[in-house]
Amino acid sequence: MFENKIFLVFVVSQILLYPTNAVQKCGPKGLCECSAVSDSDVDSGFLMNCEAMDGRNAGLEDICNSINATYTNVTHLHAGRNNFGNLHPNMTSDCWNLTKLDLHYNQITDLKSGAFLLFKHLETLDLSDNDLRVYEKGQFNASELPTSLETLFLTGNPQPDNQATEAVTYPSLSVLTNLRNLYIDGIQADFGPEYSRTTIRSLSLATRGMRGNCTLRQLFNTTLATLTAIEELNLSRCDLENIHRHAFSKLSNLTKLDLSLNRRLGFSPLENITQSLQFTRIQELNYSSVYPTFGIGTQLLMKDVCYLRNTTLKKLSFNGNRLEQFETNAPILFPKQIEELYFMDNRFTFGLYLLQVGCVSSTVSIDASFQNKVHPPYYYLAQPKVQCDLGRNTTSETDCPYMTEESLRNISKELKGLCTYFYSNDTTPRIEAFIPHKVKTIVFRDSNMRYNVQVDVRMTPKDNLIEYMDFSGNVFHLLTGTVGPFPRLKYLAFSRCYCSWIGTDFLVSTIETLHLDQNYLGEMFATKYGLEAINKLVNLKLLNLSTNGINSLWPDLFRHQEKLETLDLSFNNIENLNLTVGNLTKLRTLNLQHNSIHMLQRHLRHLLVDNADRTRQPFQVDLRNNSITYSCDNLHFLQWLYKYRANMTKFSEIVFVGEGGQLISADTFLAEIHNFPRKCKTYTWEIVVGSVGVFVFVCITVGALVYKKRWKLQYLFYMTKKRYFGYRRLEDDTVYEIYKYDAFISYSDDNIRFIQDKVIPELEGKQLRLCVHQRDFLPGMPISDNIIEAIQTSRRTVVLLCNSFLKKKWCIYEFNMARMESIYKREENGCIVLVMLEDIPTADMPLEQLDWIQANSYIRYTEDPDGERLFWDNLTTAIQA
Repeated sequence: MFENKIFLVFVVSQILLYPTNAVQKCGPKGLCECSAVSDSDVDSGFLMNCEAMDGRNAGLEDICNSINATYTNVTHLHAGRNNFGNLHPNMTSDCWNLTKLDLHYNQITDLKSGAFLLFKHLETLDLSDNDLRVYEKGQFNASELPTSLETLFLTGNPQPDNQATEAVTYPSLSVLTNLRNLYIDGIQADFGPEYSRTTIRSLSLATRGMRGNCTLRQLFNTTLATLTAIEELNLSRCDLENIHRHAFSKLSNLTKLDLSLNRRLGFSPLENITQSLQFTRIQELNYSSVYPTFGIGTQLLMKDVCYLRNTTLKKLSFNGNRLEQFETNAPILFPKQIEELYFMDNRFTFGLYLLQVGCVSSTVSIDASFQNKVHPPYYYLAQPKVQCDLGRNTTSETDCPYMTEESLRNISKELKGLCTYFYSNDTTPRIEAFIPHKVKTIVFRDSNMRYNVQVDVRMTPKDNLIEYMDFSGNVFHLLTGTVGPFPRLKYLAFSRCYCSWIGTDFLVSTIETLHLDQNYLGEMFATKYGLEAINKLVNLKLLNLSTNGINSLWPDLFRHQEKLETLDLSFNNIENLNLTVGNLTKLRTLNLQHNSIHMLQRHLRHLLVDNADRTRQPFQVDLRNNSITYSCDNLHFLQWLYKYRANMTKFSEIVFVGEGGQLISADTFLAEIHNFPRKCKTYTWEIVVGSVGVFVFVCITVGALVYKKRWKLQYLFYMTKKRYFGYRRLEDDTVYEIYKYDAFISYSDDNIRFIQDKVIPELEGKQLRLCVHQRDFLPGMPISDNIIEAIQTSRRTVVLLCNSFLKKKWCIYEFNMARMESIYKREENGCIVLVMLEDIPTADMPLEQLDWIQANSYIRYTEDPDGERLFWDNLTTAIQA
């Protein structure tokens, strides 16, 4: 129990000492750095990095002592470039528990006996770039190395000056029974018979490091014959000039071969190479850069690839070889199971071979980027002289059985119409292009293609499996045609293509990732044509429109992109991002760096927050290098920005612009944002409320006064109007006022019979002149003018008051105008004679009439014969008074 507690404390202390991803000073005098091992296949352990220690005041013995005494959890030690010199047992004994030891470039000339005696767990040892006499027979004793080794680096150790002697040979490593990976320089010698007993699976003879030196020059049939267990062979940068037939025939387990960067090799030995690969399990062949960068263009012949038809090759690379063409029908001979083809950095021209791409029927990925690439001139001096391949021709003898006309036709027929065989004497071949049925990836970047796609291009077969296409770095000013169909296309890139217009039928609905950056599409996406161009992209998840000269975007541009997650609008000139974004329920990443953004609209801010809450994934916005306004008008956005600063990409680099144009750093913003609302506090609301209150009070007061004096105002208005715009009689002080009528009768139309049967006969029978509106009003004049004219030209206004009178608008108007006439013009006797035709409740009377009745006398009408006679006499007297 006690021992278990001690072990637990030890483990916890080691975890605290080196937390995950942390780098801390350690080792003797703190000259090293320690961190957790990053190798994915290692479960635990730590790395001590002591390369090129400052001052070189500590040796390997000091490092190992510190590991044994303090840093017992260290399993990986990098101690290169320290000039330790020869290794002695007392220097390394305390490092016995290491699994990986790197001692490259330490001027080690000898391994003393017992230097690795105690190492039982060492799996990787790097002794490269030292002075070990590895290639002199009997001078390098592999038995001094730990038998637990699986990976050994010996590249960069010197080779004898005279390689013609028998003493120059590869070291015997058969004692290292667990060795799987060997890195050693290639020399002009065969691997001895003892290598047939080794378990080496991966062998690299390629030049590596500062002093690596692979000088094979030629590869004979015997050079590698004993390496029967080899699966991966790297002969890159070995200055190979020739490879003899059957050089790889004995390597039956070989699956991966790298012959790249042997620029003296050329294409002449390719037939020998492919012939010998028939006897292996080859799956990957890298034959890139075997031709000088500035060499004369070359051609891939049928005989070069003929034997590949009989291999298990799945991946083939011909990058950087100045290839201009394939011999016609050569694609037919490619391995039927090949999946990946790489032809980058060549200079292909048009030929019938391009119409035979469908012959490579199993291909999944094709990358032919960087055609016609321009290379720096200094490459010319750093590379060997041009290897002449001009002697190669199609008529040279070959024993490959697949190059006969019958064989080629049969192979093309097996591909069910997707592969066309062209007869040598056919002057009018059928021009029809096919694509491999299984191809999923096509990359043709930076290849100086200059086309305007304005026609329909139909792909065969229609049910192709293409998912990824990249045509970036070419010249496509217009993309208005219909290309396809591509029923499974998910990734499409037309970046850096000088494109200014995309047609409505060019993009297909299955696209999920679309890169259109670094073009000239700003004008198009500012109009509804941009909406039409991406209208079909209902599955779009990532859209890159950066560097397109965009000033503004059509508001409904992303109306149909409900699945959009990432939108890149960086490096444009957008000032106001006013978009309809309600349907972008999955948008989480927005890149707006290098624009002129002052703020983000409220609806966009809410959308990002809501999307993050709903999906439980944080949103990310990049606002660097914009013009974010630092003012009170932008307070709500600034508060939002502070709240979600963790969601801003590199928030510390965001710069704000004050009202005076001064730049404000993110640190200043963080320091001031808490006090900013107080500085922005105004009394606008209080002022508005007070002003509204005063305005309402004034309106109510004025309204009350106007209502109270409404009849007076109407009367004065009419009088003013008449004075300045109506007819005016010449003034004559000798003439007294003579009225046109003795009485203006004001009545309700409901009493018309009473007027006609009683009033007119009775009063006009007594020689009184009456004004009755139905008879005497002047047609064509406004009613209000007729009423005022009648009142002013009549000695008296007789008001026949009844219940219906109070319900008539013009009756009330007549009474009030007569009342105003009495008050302001006829102060002594007035002009109103009020006749009460029937009893009227005081509650039904307007206030003005009630006041008048209470202050003045009135005449009551009666139908009693005696009373009626008296009524007419009184009314006549009142009119004539």
